[in-house]
Amino acid sequence: MTFQIVSINQDNLEDHPQVICFINPKHSAYHLKMDWLGDRFREGMRIKMLYIDGEKRPVGFIEYTPGEYCWRAVSAKGYLFIHCIWISSNKYKQKGFASLMLEDCLKDAEDNGFSGVAAMTSSGSFMADHTLFLKHGFRVVDHHEPDDDLLIKALKDGPLPRFIEGKESLPNYRGWHILFSRQCPWVARFIRDGRILADRYFSETRFRNILKKEGV
Repeated sequence: MTFQIVSINQDNLEDHPQVICFINPKHSAYHLKMDWLGDRFREGMRIKMLYIDGEKRPVGFIEYTPGEYCWRAVSAKGYLFIHCIWISSNKYKQKGFASLMLEDCLKDAEDNGFSGVAAMTSSGSFMADHTLFLKHGFRVVDHHEPDDDLLIKALKDGPLPRFIEGKESLPNYRGWHILFSRQCPWVARFIRDGRILADRYFSETRFRNILKKEGV
C-alpha cells in the first residue's frame, strides 16, 4: 500500500481543504478557520496529512504545536504538544498509519531540539486514548479527574509538562457560560453555575440534551 505524509503550510493550505475539520469549504465561516490556521502556522504549528494511493481524501491527520502555544490547560514549554491525531476510516485503522504519523512527530521534535512530545488522552468523545502513545514509549506524568491523562515521551532532561488547574476559578461563573479557546474555533467549554458540563466538540443534539437535563 503506497502512502505519503504531506506537511500542510500557508502555501499549500488551499490544496488540502480537508484540513478544515467539521466544516465544508462552502460554509460561510470557512474563511475564519483559514485565517486562524495562518496565525497558528506563524506560531510553529504543524499539520500533516496521510494520503494513500487511490483515495481522494486523506486517511490520516496529525496536528501539533510548540507547547507554549498548546490550547489545552497544560504547561508544556519545550515540548511539541499533539492536539489531534486520527485515522478517518475503519478500513485503515489498525494498519500502523497512526504510528507512522506519531513517529514523524517524534522525529520532528528530535531534529528541532525539543525536549520531547506530549499529548493529552481521555476516554471521552473526540479524544485519543492512551493505547497508541504507551505503545511508543510514552508515560503518564499527570492526571486530571475524571479521565484525562497527560503523557510524554522525553528526548532529553528538563521540566516535565503538567496540567494547569483551574478549579478555583469555576465558582466565579454563575449562570450559563460558553468559553472558546484561542486555539480551535470549534471547541468550547460549556459551564453552568461553576460546573463544567462539556469541554469538547459537541453536536447540536448533545447541546439540546444537556439543556434538557439541566431543566432549561
